[in-house]
Amino acid sequence: MKNTLQDALSAEPLARALLQSPVTLDTCFEQFQQETPEFHEYFSEKAVLAIFSLAEMKMQETGNPPSVSLFINCFDELKQAGLQKLRGSLPTPGDEPKDESNMTPEEFLKLYRSLSTSETKSRYSRSADFQRQVNRLVKLGWIWRGKAMTQVLAGRNERGEIIYNPNIPETLDAVLEEFFQTQVGKKLVADGQYTTENWERICDAIDKLYFRRGNAEVTSTIFVDVVATLLAAGDLITYEVEERELTDEEKQIQEEQEIAGMKAAGIPLDKNNRPLSHAQISWGEMARWTETATPGQIQVRERTDKAFASFMAKQRERNNAAVIPAVDLNARPAIPQGEVTPELLAWVAEYVKTPASETKNLMRGSSNPSGYIEYNKHFNAAVAAGLI
Repeated sequence: MKNTLQDALSAEPLARALLQSPVTLDTCFEQFQQETPEFHEYFSEKAVLAIFSLAEMKMQETGNPPSVSLFINCFDELKQAGLQKLRGSLPTPGDEPKDESNMTPEEFLKLYRSLSTSETKSRYSRSADFQRQVNRLVKLGWIWRGKAMTQVLAGRNERGEIIYNPNIPETLDAVLEEFFQTQVGKKLVADGQYTTENWERICDAIDKLYFRRGNAEVTSTIFVDVVATLLAAGDLITYEVEERELTDEEKQIQEEQEIAGMKAAGIPLDKNNRPLSHAQISWGEMARWTETATPGQIQVRERTDKAFASFMAKQRERNNAAVIPAVDLNARPAIPQGEVTPELLAWVAEYVKTPASETKNLMRGSSNPSGYIEYNKHFNAAVAAGLI
């Protein structure tokens, strides 16, 4: 349980977790706050996320529905796990100066309407008192809480559309939220025509056609009609992204991002950070394998694996080109070609026990200057006799 509590306390801050919670869970949480004034002393975005996370974990484990007692138990466990206390207890309402904790609904509504949208969001996320007052006004039907923010609801027409009230700026956000859910609103954005210049034309048209004519009932339908008319007349300009050549610094950043992406995806790269081909990857695997395999293992794989046989043939070509032993044209061969002698058999027996990495060193003049010629002679004789 301790790990579960610590996970809940360290939950990532999701800006709108409370507003996006199921209605029943949200309702239980609001009632929990009303019944548990002590939560005010711990209230913060982290505390809210922690108690919701722990409540959801418990619901998943037990299958029980949300309840006020669930939040009370979660709050007690979080306090025991080290939930930080941030402030003192709520003051008792009285003759003290009015603030968010002791305002009447009328007084708070006046304060609420004086705040900008950003201030409303900030106070809602920081203050338990502000959140409690907002929730009370929502229940009274004086304000309306949308998906992303709490908005003032001035009124609706007979079709249920929100009416824009110039005296309450927040109502414009509510009207626009409805407008952008329509086909015309979606098309305006999808076609790249939702620009500052076009928006000024839309607002100017609404002002001339409605406000100046005494029709103040502007709704999402009015926006749809005006935008559709401007689109049909070709009065809205499509935003076009200006193409330009990247600077050297931007190219370098882009290249580094591409390289980091390939490394993160596990794509093998060469020394120049270029992706390896399938043949290069296969060649590297076979080269690493031969470093630890015995000659006997190499012979078996060479007979059964065509790709490996091709690899070994090319390796021998490279080794022969790199190491050309001196040859005495007048001397007679010490071991006739094809002849199997006890000495050669003993050499082959020792050869098959030697790791490939060591036999390569014995065949090279750089690593075996005094014996590489003799070693190669035995090797060639064994090959000619069919022993290896």
